[in-house]
Amino acid sequence: MNDAPRSRLRLKKDLDLRDENGKTLALDPTSGRVFLLNATGRMVLDALKSGTTRESLLESLETAYPDEDRDRLESDLHRVLLDFAREDLIDASHL
Repeated sequence: MNDAPRSRLRLKKDLDLRDENGKTLALDPTSGRVFLLNATGRMVLDALKSGTTRESLLESLETAYPDEDRDRLESDLHRVLLDFAREDLIDASHL
């Protein structure tokens, strides 16, 4: 059985967030790297700061984008989480 949907996901680092022109800049003070996030990326990032599950994130996306197909939202969420893991912002073991 795959426990990934129920596993808690959390950011590994504290990021300095700034909103500019409808986008979010996330600065990693340790590495000095800056990440540009759209509204969806910001929503996912905010949820990850306090810890959440993949299923809870998907439900939030379904609420925010009710006209989108669940499979597409799930695919997009997976891609965002993989991007965050590749940048070492979250633990990839639960993906």
